[in-house]
Amino acid sequence: MAKNLLNKVKLFLPFIGLIILAYIIYSLDVHKIISAFLSIDPIFIVYALLITVPLLLLRNAIWQIILKEQHITVGFFCSLKIYLIGGFYGSITPGYY
Repeated sequence: MAKNLLNKVKLFLPFIGLIILAYIIYSLDVHKIISAFLSIDPIFIVYALLITVPLLLLRNAIWQIILKEQHITVGFFCSLKIYLIGGFYGSITPGYY
């Protein structure tokens, strides 16, 4: 019974987050947000991607080394997925850095 309730709560948590995000965007000036994103030079977005992707892969490789030393077998892409999920949840919670 409690596990079933927990699964239902987990199903609705992303929707609650989206509702909160929509409220924040709605309460701010949407036109200013859109104009700020459109004013970004596309080359900076390319630079950010060129830096971010290898950095994520390197950090995941470091985790693979740590996992190997602990005799834990997890595939590279599975650990990358776990690392990205952890980074996302860590960035939206207090005390990440």
